[in-house]
Amino acid sequence: MNKHLLIFDIETIPCVETGRRLLGFDSSVSDETVQQKMIEYHLHITNGQNAFLRQPFHKIVCISFMLCEVDHTQNGESYTIKELKTGGRNGESEKEILEKFCSFLQKYKPRLISFNGKTFDIPVIQYRSMMHKIPCPWLYSREMSYKFNHEPHCDLIDAFSNFGASARVKMSEVAALLNIPCKQTGSGDGVLSMHEAGKIQEICNYCEEDVVVTYMLYLNYQMHRGVLELDVFERTIAKANELLGQH
Repeated sequence: MNKHLLIFDIETIPCVETGRRLLGFDSSVSDETVQQKMIEYHLHITNGQNAFLRQPFHKIVCISFMLCEVDHTQNGESYTIKELKTGGRNGESEKEILEKFCSFLQKYKPRLISFNGKTFDIPVIQYRSMMHKIPCPWLYSREMSYKFNHEPHCDLIDAFSNFGASARVKMSEVAALLNIPCKQTGSGDGVLSMHEAGKIQEICNYCEEDVVVTYMLYLNYQMHRGVLELDVFERTIAKANELLGQH
């Protein structure tokens, strides 16, 4: 049984270098032009349906994570927050962020908790780690290979939609339902402009907030599943709400 939870989230910007190589642009073409051409490329390959860059075209600015210790009781589980950190807050390079995060995964082999992490965050982490030649064997272990499973990676977008049987909702939509404050420090769409303005701390704060909100959504999910007893849930989510109020 897992002894730890790891709730995580990443923030990214377009990887201009990858776009240059794919589209055949040299350094004489501006970054802004490359970014626009990358959008046009994605619109072209999706018949105009989606301009969002696919996973290989993202560069990681920060990774936020919360480590929780799991206590397995006779009637379920309880969680204790051990730390909340963000790689990238102190000026680390993408390679340094990924080296530390992958080492952390290898050490703890935790139960991962995310919101859209299976579709976006983990693939981006895998691609960028490969590029930087950073091994992370645990991500390819047998237990991690099961798509339709909430252990060891519970992706809440799958959990709430019954693996696509119903609508794949947004985090803010479920947070509104459950009266969880969400998106107080910015928007994911604004990460590029914040990065260009040098607002790294603001990006990291935004990412950490998403991690805390994801944790609170997970607590509700585990309570509803009967994994957390109601008194444990109320005590645990009150502590998480205090933490959220600090961001």
